[in-house]
Amino acid sequence: MNKTIQWLILLAVVVGGAVGLYLWRASETPAPQMAQPPTVSAPEEPAVRYPIEATGQAQGSDEPLPALADSDKALQDALAKLFGRNLQKFFNLQGIIHRVVATVDNLPLGHLPAQILPVKSVPGWLITTGKGEDLRLSPKNGARYQPYVGVAKSVPVAPLVSIYARFYPLFQDQYEKLGYPGKYFND
Repeated sequence: MNKTIQWLILLAVVVGGAVGLYLWRASETPAPQMAQPPTVSAPEEPAVRYPIEATGQAQGSDEPLPALADSDKALQDALAKLFGRNLQKFFNLQGIIHRVVATVDNLPLGHLPAQILPVKSVPGWLITTGKGEDLRLSPKNGARYQPYVGVAKSVPVAPLVSIYARFYPLFQDQYEKLGYPGKYFND
């Protein structure tokens, strides 16, 4: 039995030594390494997903565009050719480029302040039917929107796109002034 105890003691010393050595080596902190300075590269410009030039619609007037602050009259004149007398009836024309850009910017937020909308509010009161929990929009309410729908259906798309493409640099300028430098409004 004496020999068995000796072997057990020897085994315990070897296992204890191995565990001690393992724990000692794990607790050692490695020598500090000289950190390499990170390579600084220029930030990559995001690719323009929907370039205006690719539409082929930028032709139009050979006149230079006015400054953004003076653009209302020029854009109104261009839009009047499409909308005729309906233009002032349906649209808020003062600061129209700002209104369009601010509206597009606010769309994902789920809240559109009425004072920035480029389209005038539909006249008349909301028409409902029923009471309490059965309160619903009346089918007659849709008639309030028919003039707007008619105008939207009557405007030819290609000339409207051409106007947008011609005035796009002003939309881009307004978008950057709204707080998006380096971003592309058409995307």
